[in-house]
Formats: sequence, structure tokens, C-alpha cells
Amino acid sequence: MAALLAVLSGADVHAASVADVLVLAREEQPVHRELLDALRGALAKSDADPVRIANAADFANGVSAGKASKQPDLIVAVGTEVTQQVALLNLPVPVLSVAIPRLSFEQVDRQHRQRTEAGRRGGLSAIYLDQPLERRLDLIQQILPRARRIGVVLGPETRAYAGELRAATEPRRLTLRVGQVEGEAQIVKTLDEILKESDVLLGVVDPLVFNRASARNILLTAYRWRVPLVGISPAYVRAGALAAVYSTPEHIARQLAETIAGFRSEGVKLPPPQYPKYFSVAVNYQVAESLGIFVEEEDSLQRRLFNRESARQ
Repeated sequence: MAALLAVLSGADVHAASVADVLVLAREEQPVHRELLDALRGALAKSDADPVRIANAADFANGVSAGKASKQPDLIVAVGTEVTQQVALLNLPVPVLSVAIPRLSFEQVDRQHRQRTEAGRRGGLSAIYLDQPLERRLDLIQQILPRARRIGVVLGPETRAYAGELRAATEPRRLTLRVGQVEGEAQIVKTLDEILKESDVLLGVVDPLVFNRASARNILLTAYRWRVPLVGISPAYVRAGALAAVYSTPEHIARQLAETIAGFRSEGVKLPPPQYPKYFSVAVNYQVAESLGIFVEEEDSLQRRLFNRESARQ
């Protein structure tokens, strides 16, 4: 009996020591539901302790009204809007934003730092939605080995990335052609100037340059110059981009489950912002054929890219 009590007592201590993780999302959004379902599955598969899941708006309203439930050890905010909501609350709890574009996260983080006193807020980190530049350049060199001139068009919010782009392309002996625009009316003209000196156009996550309104014109302009576009999502590939690397909600959920496990085991702080670890490749084979480009199977490309990254680590 004493032994049984000891075992039960030990289990209670273990349970009490597990970090409480609260995931905030907008479950009315299909992508959020997909990520949450995948997270539940990943945690169950690894026999990990579950997490609490709540509606972001309800949680924010509860905090504002002073009716919040017990404070968690870690908050996971799904998407840009939820991250913005949570950041405004200025809770002394670490926050991990997931499925958020890097540009959006940097804006939230910058505003959050300006708004809060040093040392009073919890840490803020992220698992980005967009892909690392090195991975995207790997894709270009895999499917377009003769391409040497990389074209890119940047808006006011992404022009600061020009130096980062050059630093990544120069060691690969690639020439970067950068066009900068201030407004939507300049996009096509700037594209014409860049595309006539480019072997491939690299899409970037930019709210001015690459959005629903401009996508068709960008794709048509690139196609007119017969310059393939390496896009930023499967949607761009379906619309006419040659290829893209992307991460699904399942990919993000798998990495999130691993990050939660690391946080629970170390219990100190979050890792710095990181790009998706897991990814897939999408190819538009009709576009490839029309441009006279042979591209291997998507799964084969994904394996080659993953192996290449593993070899660099």
C-alpha cells in the first residue's frame, strides 16, 4: 500500500511539473482547425501531455474583464491576428506565434518591444509560415541549374531584405537583380526592367508586390518574358508559378509539438524565431513543359532539398 501511494504521489508530482500550454486560435478558420487537429494528433502520437485550446477572442475578452482562467506557462498564438491580440495583452508569459509570415511577426515584435517595459513581458518567438531563403535558393538550383541571375522585386516593407538576399546569393555565384517599388502602379514596369536581365524571378512575401490583386499581372508579365517564377505558396503554383516550397498546417503542427516538448523539458525559455523544419514542394508541370524545363517528381525534389539541408547542419 505504501509503495502504491509512493507511485501515485510521484505521478502527481510529475503531472504538476508539466508546463501548462494554452493554444489560442480562431477555430472558425479551416486552416486553424486543421493545425489544431494535427497538433492533437502529433501530441497523442508522441504520448505527450495535452494542451489547452481556447478561442483567442474569448481569452482576450476574459483577460480584459479580469476573468481569465489560470495563467499558463506558455501561450501559443496561431496566425497573425491572434498574435497581435495576445501581444496587446502584454502578459508576463512567453508567447510562441505559429503560422505567421516573418514580416508580420517582425512588425508585431517591434511594436511589442516599443510598447512594453524591458523585463516585464514574457518572451516572444515564432515558427514562421514562409520558407528560409537558403531552401528556396536550393530549389532554384535544383530545378534550374543553369540559372545565374535571380530577379526580385521588393516593396517598402521588404526592401530591408536586399542585403540578406545578396549575402545568400553571392556565395552561390548567383547575381541578384533587385527592383524596388513604392506603389502598385510601378510593379509591372519594374518587373519588365528586372525580368529582361533575369533567369528566374524569386517571389517574396510582400503585401504590396505579391498579393491577390497583383498576382495575375506578375504571372502574365513573367510568362511574357518566359522567365519562370518560383512562388511563395501552392496557390501561386496552381496559378502559373513554376514551383514553390511550402509548409502545411500538419508540418507546422509537427514542429510545434516538438517545440512544446522542448519547452516542457527545459522550462527556461523559448528558442529564437525559426523557419519551418518540415516542408513539401509543388511544381506546375504544364508551365515547366511550356517553358521547356524538365523538373523531376515533387517527392524526389523534397528529399533532395531535405538531404541538402541535413548535410549543411
